[in-house]
This record gives sequence, structure tokens and C-alpha cells, in this order.
Amino acid sequence: MLREVFAGIDLGGSKARFGFFDRYCNRILNDAVVEHNGGELTNDSLADELTDGISRLWERLDKLDNINKNGLFSYMLGAIGLGSPGPLDPNKGIIENPPNLPQIKNLQIADILQKKFGVPAFLLNDADAAVVGEHAFGAGKGFQDIVMLTLGTGIGSGVIAGGKLQRGMGRGGEWGHTTMAIPEESKPGFGTCACGRTGCIEAYIGTVGLREIAADCWYYEHRGYNRQSKYNDQAVVGHLMWKAEEVAPNIAQGIREEPQSCALCVDILDRYAEYLSLAIGNIVCVHNPECVILGGGIANIGQPLMDAVNGRLKNKQDKMSGLLNGLQIKFAQLTDAGVVGAAKYAANMKLAEFHRIPGEYGLPA
Repeated sequence: MLREVFAGIDLGGSKARFGFFDRYCNRILNDAVVEHNGGELTNDSLADELTDGISRLWERLDKLDNINKNGLFSYMLGAIGLGSPGPLDPNKGIIENPPNLPQIKNLQIADILQKKFGVPAFLLNDADAAVVGEHAFGAGKGFQDIVMLTLGTGIGSGVIAGGKLQRGMGRGGEWGHTTMAIPEESKPGFGTCACGRTGCIEAYIGTVGLREIAADCWYYEHRGYNRQSKYNDQAVVGHLMWKAEEVAPNIAQGIREEPQSCALCVDILDRYAEYLSLAIGNIVCVHNPECVILGGGIANIGQPLMDAVNGRLKNKQDKMSGLLNGLQIKFAQLTDAGVVGAAKYAANMKLAEFHRIPGEYGLPA
């Protein structure tokens, strides 16, 4: 008897994660992680890393499964799903030139994987993979209309409407690169995005934006050499030396400090919540979803972030605030949503192609 296996891959700037699942996305083998430096990856080295990762996981599968050794069934690779940072062309299976993978240019990764393993390979945006995973098995389960934001170095976003992944002609749903402020209103060093534009949501609520908020809060408090600052100057010096990826965990720790929270950390979080609630307000105006899911490293700040965002949204008094009625904001629940979602997408796409179901799972109508 043949048992079909679907591979899910979640590609990021610092690592790639792999997992094997059955067609119902029950895990067959725990995921493997390959660390890398995204700035050093080339087209050839990334292709080798992904093909080697699947091959090594397949070898582990043969060694670990005693049932297969007893000959009750054999495994068969059914399809491969790869979630990758954009920009990319999911219809042609090409990773174009992601900002955090700067040497990757027009990599035809779906063709490479398909030729290597002889099965269909499907490419989708990493945030799309995450929202598919959360919709099926995590915080989005039971909802039909969802927007997910992954809050990290970049701001990924995935949209599900009517229970189906939405991306227009293939590249849609990039909320991180919609504009929060016009260039003339962006402060120096604030609002400059990795995509090359100014004023993007990502530049304000990504990790770089969070670091800029920290510096801006300190400057605002100290302008005019205010000697009555509420901040501890010695602590501030340490805060201003944080790297971008250190800001979120350090803020979480500062807010939990006893007997009194770090005043600067509280103010940074409050300003960040203001920008994030503005972004959510824009999303609600377009999609009017039942649920907004927050994932990524910054979301690990946890309940203080959720309380600050909900407080901002609750106090909105503009004429569009009625669109917030019934909206639920939740944290992502899966630690490997991108891996699970990529595998589920691959399984769904293969099923749709086999049955030629028009309009389903991203197939053209």
C-alpha cells in the first residue's frame, strides 16, 4: 500500500524549516531546520539547500518508520509546498528578489524541485502559507474571513476570504507595503522601507521601525534637555544600543520588571500599538474580516501588546470605527504555521489539479 507524503518548507532569512505530512496534514515526521545566512545565499546554494533538506528528511523517514520496514506500505512523495519571502511569482514558481535574500534573483525553484523529485512543486508567499496553516489548524480555525500579519523584520500578510486564499493575480495581499505616511511626513530615518519606498507599514511596525520608535521616544522626552525625564538615563543608554531583533524581547522583559515596569518600554509599546492599530484599521476598511491574527517575533511580546492594541481600537471614534464591530484579534497558535500551511497548500493544489476543480485552491477558473 502506498502512503502519500506532502513536503512543507518555510523559507526565511535565517533558516529553512522542513516537514512531512499526510494529505490531511497529520504530521508524519517532525520538521528539520537548516540554519543559513540569507545575505550569502545564491540561487545555486539555495536550490541545493532545499533539495538536500527534502532528501535528508526522506532518509530519516525510511530509518524511523518500523511499519514501512515491515513492508505494510511504502511512502510516495505526493507534492512539495514552499513558502518563501516575496516578491515572487507563485504562478510561475519563481522567487524574484526578496530583500532579506538579496542575492536571490529570479530563481525558478518550483521547476528545480519538480525536476529533482518528479512531483508537483508549488510556491507561495510565506505569509500566505502561515495563514493557510492557522486557518486550518490554529487561531483561524472556524473563521471564513481572516487577515494575518506576521510582525518581524518584514511585515508579511495573508488574506483568506470566504474560506479561500486571496492574492489577486498571484502577488496580492502585501499589506506591509501599503503606505502609512506620505514621504513628506516621514521623519528622517523613520519610514524608510527595505522595498525602497518611504512610509510603508513595514517601516513603522517591523523590527527596524520598533527600534526607531525606541529612539524617537527617548528623543521626544529629552528634547530641550529636559532634566525631569521620567526615564532612567542609565537604562536608556542600554536601550539605545539594542539591535533591531533585540527590541521586542527586551520590551517584553522591561514591562514585566518588578516592582515597576520600565517607563521607556511602556511608552515604546504604546507608540507601537498606535501604529499597529492604524494598520489594522486600514485592513478592516478593505476586508472587514472576522479575525486578525498576529504572528511573528514581535507578537511574542504577548498580552501587553494585545491589551495596548485592543485599547487603541476600542477608543477609536471616527465614522469608520463601526467596521471594528465583531472583529477578533488573536495571536497565532502554531509554531510552524508556514511549514504546515505550505504542505496543506501543496496537498490541496494536487487534489484540485487531479480533479480539475476550477476556481478552487488557486486554480484559474
